[in-house]
Amino acid sequence: MSNDTFIAGAAVAVIGSACTSCVVGGAGAVVGIGSISVVSDIGNGYVEKKYSSYIYPGHRSRLTAANNNAKGFNRYYGSGAATFSITQDIDMTATVSTKLKKLRVTN
Repeated sequence: MSNDTFIAGAAVAVIGSACTSCVVGGAGAVVGIGSISVVSDIGNGYVEKKYSSYIYPGHRSRLTAANNNAKGFNRYYGSGAATFSITQDIDMTATVSTKLKKLRVTN
């Protein structure tokens, strides 16, 4: 089996024999886990990077990270390669995620 690398911003996951903790297979599969986010395949050639912790007026670092991730990805891979979104929760907290074009690099 060849090792395939999927790149999502700063998160990189190698799928294959080199990655024993990765869940392999289609939409919804986790392809990478980092210190502040989890990257999942959402199908149609995209991955979603969901940031941990909530954002609210006193804690906006994840929002800044997601926005910077999308800006950098678009600058490098072209306009529309990444977007970020905020999901408002019922308790007035919110979470943030970045939708990124899935890049496939075969070794």
